[in-house]
Amino acid sequence: MQKFISKYGLAAHLAVLAVLPLFLAPYASESAVCAVLFWMSLICSIWYFFEPSRRPSEMLREARGRVAAALFKDPLFWIFAAICLISALRLFNCNVGMMYDTEVFRWKLKESELAFFPAGVEGAGMLQLATSVSLLVLVESCRHALGKGARLFFISAVSILAGFAGFAGAVACYFNVPGAVEASRCHIAASSYIGTSYGIYATVGIAALAGSFEIKWNKAMLLYSTGTAGCLVGLYFFAPSYVIVFFLAALLATSIASFFYAGIACDKTVAFKCVASLLMSLFMVASCCMALAPEFLETARLEPFIDGKFELFGQQYMKIRALCASFASKVWNSSPWLGTGLGTFPLNVRFNATFEDWAVLPPGQSSAVVGWWHVLAERGLVGAVSFCSVVVALVVTFVVRAVKSVRSPVRPFYPVAAAAVAVFACFVAQIFFDTSFLRTDVLLAGASLLALGGGSFIPVFKGAAPADGGKKRSRS
Repeated sequence: MQKFISKYGLAAHLAVLAVLPLFLAPYASESAVCAVLFWMSLICSIWYFFEPSRRPSEMLREARGRVAAALFKDPLFWIFAAICLISALRLFNCNVGMMYDTEVFRWKLKESELAFFPAGVEGAGMLQLATSVSLLVLVESCRHALGKGARLFFISAVSILAGFAGFAGAVACYFNVPGAVEASRCHIAASSYIGTSYGIYATVGIAALAGSFEIKWNKAMLLYSTGTAGCLVGLYFFAPSYVIVFFLAALLATSIASFFYAGIACDKTVAFKCVASLLMSLFMVASCCMALAPEFLETARLEPFIDGKFELFGQQYMKIRALCASFASKVWNSSPWLGTGLGTFPLNVRFNATFEDWAVLPPGQSSAVVGWWHVLAERGLVGAVSFCSVVVALVVTFVVRAVKSVRSPVRPFYPVAAAAVAVFACFVAQIFFDTSFLRTDVLLAGASLLALGGGSFIPVFKGAAPADGGKKRSRS
């Protein structure tokens, strides 16, 4: 038991950190989510330094020194540190709001006290700071402190836990719990959907299923099927139709790569077992949706396919999207470097929208719909560059390690790499149609998967060759 805890303890805590927002976001307050994220990040950081995964013939003291040195040598760590600093500055400069100008007798947007620092509306910076700290801990741990077995345990745990969250959300929606019902309506006013995270974890679950047969964890096949089913239920309940279509395509691509890998790494019968597990998951999804889905949900999800049409984006949606994008463009031109502040776009809509515009816009429009315009309007070029720098660093690591793996005698774990590519493609597509990629749960899910995707390609260590002749991986 002590050896098991030592090997998988960090991975288990990281899985809880990644999935916690799915359990809390629809029901708990923002301050409660932030507090839990800070505490879990602290616990995971302690595990990182004291119980990292060890390589063969490596003492625990040597592993601790290795992960500590790798952390401070990693450029991505310093990028995250800079992002955390920017988030902290924004937290203490969150006083943007509406004020009445008595000289001209009209309302106007009150500027922040520190004009040359990142800003936001009151109370808008805490969640971003908590998200930045959680991302630092989660991504750096996935990059440096998890071995092969721990990585597979992590992706298995997050997919299963997310599945339980998906089933819990469906039940809450059935019993008309306000937070769950509101999330299931997928309002375009916010254009931020928690179902995106469930789509990511459903894709991860397929990769975990293929890997479980390779290391003889196949007795838990029913648990994997249940986790994947729960994630698909969450995707159906809490994501609009176009997001569902995006992730079903990602799921199909990952399934083909994963089952093909399982047939090669194990034997051909394993591929058929994986297909049977997926069919079992789909049966659970169909049963759950028929039993728990309210009528308005079925109507909303099937709307694009009524009357033989295949219109994922209706005319009303495209009008709202174009109008909000034009507002965001004007706002960004007024403050291109730092933006107008986190959470200020709803205020800018009030000032820029005319009576004709409100005939098109839904009540309480709070997002620019087009994700990259929303980032530029509220955070400016500084915020956009800081966000893109993390993505670029993870993608570069992925590509470099993929190229190096060509010369390695060790077979990479292709299912996670395929899942990372498929999910990244969904991210790129979604950024043109909503702002879900800015959600805490989506950032934690996507960033950890991209980091693990790069780690699935085993780098070539200079002066060292696998002791097993390349049949197995060189990491624990």
